[in-house]
Amino acid sequence: MNRLRRWLLDSNQPFALPLAADARLSATDYTDDQAWSLSLGAGSSPALALQTRYGGRVGLASLVPMWYTGGRSVYEAQGYAVQPVITAFTPGYLRVQASINPQLALQAEYWVIDSHTMGVRFTLSNAHTAPVSLRLDIVGQVIAQGKEQRLGVVPVDSSAAALSLGRIGRISPAVLLEDGSAELVEGVLVSPKVGREITIAGRKKIELRWVHAGLRTTTESVAQAAHWLSQDWTPHLRRINQAAAALPNIETGDETLDLILANACAQYVLAFVRPTTSLPHASFVALRGTAVGVSPRGDGADHRREWSGQNPTWAYLAAQGIASIDAGLAQGVVRNYLAVQQPDGWIDWKPGLAGQPRFPVNPAVR
Repeated sequence: MNRLRRWLLDSNQPFALPLAADARLSATDYTDDQAWSLSLGAGSSPALALQTRYGGRVGLASLVPMWYTGGRSVYEAQGYAVQPVITAFTPGYLRVQASINPQLALQAEYWVIDSHTMGVRFTLSNAHTAPVSLRLDIVGQVIAQGKEQRLGVVPVDSSAAALSLGRIGRISPAVLLEDGSAELVEGVLVSPKVGREITIAGRKKIELRWVHAGLRTTTESVAQAAHWLSQDWTPHLRRINQAAAALPNIETGDETLDLILANACAQYVLAFVRPTTSLPHASFVALRGTAVGVSPRGDGADHRREWSGQNPTWAYLAAQGIASIDAGLAQGVVRNYLAVQQPDGWIDWKPGLAGQPRFPVNPAVR
């Protein structure tokens, strides 16, 4: 990922870019767009907490890595020898570096595969000549209607298991850790989490991947996660790196201002959602985030105002902002207006990706 600018952003800096699917590279779902945020953590709060509200379906859902090494657990930010910092980001991708202990360096990469799927890759590097053993658990929590929702573990095959987050609206999300299993004591589940034991030889690295999928059933979610764990992620991450070159890299001498500008450029890209049967070209929404993006009715026609269509004021700003990054997206905004033009020349002022009802036509205005 050598085209990405290197940053050193800790939990005190103003980073607010959501982890959402980049429509240039990934499939997006206008009716169910699941976006995430990453909390680096501070003090006794969990580090590297991957969080979402599933578009407002729940108060908060969180997935946290818990490491066991040297007779202790490491999951709070203050427990890391070097606390996590963001070192690179681009639409749909985030990279973090930390050290679990003085011997073990961690690189964590978060890749939004599509609107329903998140991939995570941990790279652990052993700085010593002696091998080191540890355990990784992925621990989940879902708060819905002010109460903690019960999670579970479902078998995948004779040895592997997936973490089930339960029923959340119309979806049943699941998490699958590569070569992961449930922790059992005499055949009894200890707690709802998935994990694996790891040994890293001296001066060596190891990769640990896990995938979250939020589809209609647990079976579908597990199958989606298993599919992506069976894939080589290298070409996909290479495309992300190549696409990042289109974003301007502005250096003003003020890193906070640089960060705000870089966030703004990435937000322009993330504003776009792929075309649907109602509009032939990608269109935009005013906000992507963990609490928006889900249509309660399931068809998109009931989306809130920020998601209900491309009005001319927003269209002007969105097209102008994205033109230097992706001219095709900017052109598509204009072409969407032409695509809904009526035989007599009338054009809907706010065409939507769900074919939202157009404003009544007044013949006198025509």
